[in-house]
Amino acid sequence: MSLPYKSEDLSETCSRYPQLASVSGQNSIDNNTVAFKLPSLRLLVFYSKSKSSLAKDNILITLNPPQVLIMKKIALFLICLLMIISRSYAVNPPLRIAVSHYMPPFVIQGANNQFYGFDIAMMEFICTHLDRDCQFYPMSFDKLLDAVINKKVDVAVSSITITADRAQLVNFSSPYLPSRSRFVATSKLAAEKYTPTLLDNKKIGIQKGTIFSDQIKSINIKNPTITYFDSEEDTISALTNAEVDLILIDAPAALYWQNYTSNTIQAIGTPLPFGFGFGIVINREDTPLLQAVNAILVLYEKSDDFKKNYNTYLQTF
Repeated sequence: MSLPYKSEDLSETCSRYPQLASVSGQNSIDNNTVAFKLPSLRLLVFYSKSKSSLAKDNILITLNPPQVLIMKKIALFLICLLMIISRSYAVNPPLRIAVSHYMPPFVIQGANNQFYGFDIAMMEFICTHLDRDCQFYPMSFDKLLDAVINKKVDVAVSSITITADRAQLVNFSSPYLPSRSRFVATSKLAAEKYTPTLLDNKKIGIQKGTIFSDQIKSINIKNPTITYFDSEEDTISALTNAEVDLILIDAPAALYWQNYTSNTIQAIGTPLPFGFGFGIVINREDTPLLQAVNAILVLYEKSDDFKKNYNTYLQTF
């Protein structure tokens, strides 16, 4: 019994479409079924008189045409369908996201370059609704805005505070969390009664690229000596090694590190509001992406995902 279509029919069809030009590995499974590969699209296609199906990565489409249909028409239909799928992949490139190397509980880099944390979970929700894959690019915090400005990435997150100065350089999404900071001290200093004068004449560590130096100036601390560090981890190490007396970091991060170090260092005072909340950084020329992200943030803040992620990463802190 002959095969339900001629192989050259499909080859002729594919020759009109460069992206489908490579047809190889044709094998007859039985008298009524044939299988072949389209390597350029990583496809394995099966045809039979009773069923036709195709698979692309994790997508499986199955057709059950009437037996009276001509298999050549089915082949042409499938080719058109494959072209639609390939176009959809082309118009939805990955979303390139700049993140700090390590800024818990917002961004945490684990083994094998895996990322998690509140901001990571939020971006994964956004990517899903944009129908794009998330691609995270770790870098130092003070490089995040430049990466967006120079279009090396599409967006940046890492508990980035919205300020008027920064808004002159980039667009920000709607704020997704309030921005508050908090001082952290060694347990010895934390044992003292907290008053505004406790901060006077102290060595204070902050991370490069943050707004905390402006905040220190705004609360009128007398004679502070500010030392800048490349990362939040370096800032924490400087405090535990007595290189500085205090550090100023995001309020949730202050409680995270207090818990992580078993109270060797402790948050002192109350959270200090500054800026206009945490926002997602987007290039000023990409208004469509800004609008899409803002629309998805509205959905996110009403979703069960937001509640779950908040409870997982922030509720304790």
